[in-house]
Amino acid sequence: MPDGVTPAERHARAGVRARRWSSRKRKRAAAAAVEFRLVSYNLLARQYTTQLGRALYRVGPHRLEWSSRAKTLRCELEMLSGDVVCAQEYEEKAWRGNEALLGDEYARAALCERSGEARGEKRAEKREGCAIFIRRGAFTCETTEKLKFDDYGLGDNAACVVTLRHRARDGFRLVVANAHLLFNPKRGDAKVGQVRVLLATVARIRQDIVDRGLMAHCVICGDFNFSPNSALYHFFSNGRLDLSEVNRRELSGTLVDVLDDRNVGDDQVTRIGRSETEDTAIRAFNQGWGASQLALALGDRSTPFPSRTGVELESASQSATQKRGTDVEQVKNLMRLTPGGFTVHHAFEAELSSAYVAVAGGEPAFTTCHNKFCGTNDYIWYTSNLEPTRVLQSPSLDDVLRYGKLPSVRYASDHVSIGADFRIG
Repeated sequence: MPDGVTPAERHARAGVRARRWSSRKRKRAAAAAVEFRLVSYNLLARQYTTQLGRALYRVGPHRLEWSSRAKTLRCELEMLSGDVVCAQEYEEKAWRGNEALLGDEYARAALCERSGEARGEKRAEKREGCAIFIRRGAFTCETTEKLKFDDYGLGDNAACVVTLRHRARDGFRLVVANAHLLFNPKRGDAKVGQVRVLLATVARIRQDIVDRGLMAHCVICGDFNFSPNSALYHFFSNGRLDLSEVNRRELSGTLVDVLDDRNVGDDQVTRIGRSETEDTAIRAFNQGWGASQLALALGDRSTPFPSRTGVELESASQSATQKRGTDVEQVKNLMRLTPGGFTVHHAFEAELSSAYVAVAGGEPAFTTCHNKFCGTNDYIWYTSNLEPTRVLQSPSLDDVLRYGKLPSVRYASDHVSIGADFRIG
């Protein structure tokens, strides 16, 4: 191979060169403006290629081979040259020593792994998580916070949040959050709760910075496992969601399959009265929201869990008809005791924008493509005091499909990397 370039490196370079950066019309930058690039990438943990195999990845076995994939992933990230690199499904053991994800010019600012526990049992195979790397010449890391959602009863998923100081400017701080949210499309309750907790954590860290008299900018990125046309996407963007108006199992807009798990129709609970409160409770129940699910989605310090209000969530043995009535009664009781009804808010209401929408007018055509799903699940969100100037577009879907979906020889994960250039005036 000429110049000592390996096949993996050659393929990675071809993949990056085949993609384009979309730019927006740029205003004249102030003399003291600071620019940085953020890259986010779900690396496809090697444990999943062996667990899920060709059932999920209908590609040749050589495309799943770790040593080759690692070289391609590392080369791609080197070419993208991010000042901040956020990796999901990062396995620390897989990237040690000479196999490090990034070179010496980068420092790992944060790593939060999944707990590897479910229903009280150890699951060592789940030891992957979210990591944030920073270019040493651009940023220093001041604070790091790990976020494990199972601490809140919201599933075995992880995120991490860092506070960064730019070496060229000391008057502001950049808060970067990297998250990998729950995949299960039917668990809209846990997914809403994860969004709420993630953004509350970032908001708290931002407020700490503001209290110190500094300006704070926020970027929130990762694999969120919801589609751009979904209720969860609009919740993230707008900051509020009426749970009684959306089906709990369809919030993600991906891999929807609710035929085997629907609740009863409204006509089956008409024996309950028809006050406004009861109508809302029945509507929520028919959309898949029991009291337990509402508690996960709504619960925080200002909105009590049912366990703190005395609402009984466990039903005794009953007939199906009796149980439906009891379930709706629980939802009604929760509504009476919950300020704001079933509308959930997050801490960045009306503050977040998508870098891709701002620059290119829409999200990428796709960010993941495997045997079960092809679409967009990965995003870069920012607060309004930042200015995105360029975003990295997806490769040609036709080219990807020509080689049997992802991973491919050019793109070594079942996701493609996303990236954005930002400017701070």
